[in-house]
Amino acid sequence: MKRNKLLIIGIVALVLALMVVAIAVAKRRESAVAKGVKPLPKPNDDFDAETLALVVIRGDYGNEPERTANLLQEGYTTEQIKQIQAIVNETIY
Repeated sequence: MKRNKLLIIGIVALVLALMVVAIAVAKRRESAVAKGVKPLPKPNDDFDAETLALVVIRGDYGNEPERTANLLQEGYTTEQIKQIQAIVNETIY
């Protein structure tokens, strides 16, 4: 009986934590839209290296080597990632 109560408490805590994260993500997206930041493009949409470069500069994909891994995981090709990085370098340096 006590074990079941602890399990239920744990599940409720996990659900609440997930809800807090979901709310934080939604607020971040709303804030970005309010500031005029375009949402992240998907790999199968029209590829826009300039928009993705701005998203990379903003830090949404992390730093290297995680950035390349994250972009590959999203479905971008190595060639697309090179194009994005070239624009990032041109913009920053």
